[in-house]
Amino acid sequence: MKNQELVDKFRDILLKLIGDTSSEIDPEMIENTPERWIRMMSEEFLSGYKQEIDLKTFDSEGYRGMVIEKGINFSSLCLHHILPFSGEVSIAYIPNQESGKIVGASKLARLVEVFSRRLQLQERMTRQIADTLWESELSPAGVMVVVEATHQCMACRGVRNSGRLVTSEVRGNFMDLDVRLEALRLFEGV
Repeated sequence: MKNQELVDKFRDILLKLIGDTSSEIDPEMIENTPERWIRMMSEEFLSGYKQEIDLKTFDSEGYRGMVIEKGINFSSLCLHHILPFSGEVSIAYIPNQESGKIVGASKLARLVEVFSRRLQLQERMTRQIADTLWESELSPAGVMVVVEATHQCMACRGVRNSGRLVTSEVRGNFMDLDVRLEALRLFEGV
């Protein structure tokens, strides 16, 4: 389907949804809305389908501690309602002492960007981030990902409640409760 066909179909749907006789909306005011919406969806909200994952690694220079990046902001679209959900991702990993690698800090934020810029379920996004790190050339000894988000599909419709959903995934050393608790304390800054 060509873009113009898509724009025309969107305009028809929009006008049908609001009603052709609505006196509040002048059709000229929304004339460019379909183009703006299509551009926003393809260039921003759904751009993760076109992005490559790049987890460039570096020598850890013997670093043995936990590496944490917390408060990575994201916005995504709910797969079920195509409404936004947004929040923060915190990622912890433990470098593998045999491979001796760490990943560039910006790469963790970019990884979140790739998966959040797709139609998503928060649970799936959490798992995808953890799996990608775990299976990468980083080859960490452990990975932990925690995502906390507010879902507009829950806040604007249905129960109309803006509670925050928290999901987590752990791999390797983070299966140990003490290691997991240490990461959670560091996520909270305690």
